[in-house]
Amino acid sequence: MNLNFFLLVIGSISLSLTFLLTTFSFKIKILGAINDINAKSWNLASAVTLLNSLFIAIALAIIAFFLDTFPHLYFLIIFFLLNTLIVFLGHVFMFYKLSSSYHFIKYLTDIYFTKNLLKKGFKQKFTNYSFDLFSFIAWFSFLIGFIFPTFLAVFFNEYRATLFQLSFIFNSFGTLITIVITDKKASLLADKSSYDGEKELKITDYLSLVLINRIYASLVVLLILFLIFLAI
Repeated sequence: MNLNFFLLVIGSISLSLTFLLTTFSFKIKILGAINDINAKSWNLASAVTLLNSLFIAIALAIIAFFLDTFPHLYFLIIFFLLNTLIVFLGHVFMFYKLSSSYHFIKYLTDIYFTKNLLKKGFKQKFTNYSFDLFSFIAWFSFLIGFIFPTFLAVFFNEYRATLFQLSFIFNSFGTLITIVITDKKASLLADKSSYDGEKELKITDYLSLVLINRIYASLVVLLILFLIFLAI
């Protein structure tokens, strides 16, 4: 039992980091656009995203282990509750602590490229709290991409390997929306021919929009999991 709880913590943190790194890499791209170093920032973002492969491998291995040896719905709900809570709090931190994000990205940039490459940070607070359907659906799909198939695998444990593969369908759907809509709009804003205050305002406002809708989606999933937890 102690091993299971240890794996629960490690797996939840690993899965959470995959989501947080995805958003963090997007924030790197936006900050690169503000500093007019689009190509370098997208390269750094890709390098950061590579860590996702490690963390997702750890998380999936642990989830698979639970499905094979300890397929208890109650236990797995706790696993995903902890994971979603970390994702929610991490995004709230990134939304409100702009200076912390800037300094950490600047530190990474100084190591990866050269010092003092980033000279401009986020000059304003995030103020866009609007609801954006595509950003919300994409992030919601990412979050339930592992939750829903795992729960199905608990109920139909003899088909757990087949059902668990459904996670890639949900994640592919979220990835499609993110690339075709979210990243596309960010790239269009980043590649405007001239840099001015209006460009910085628009691209920062778009980052605010994406982040707040990921917070909304994380909160909705967290509430759903909590209700299920209370119901069983």
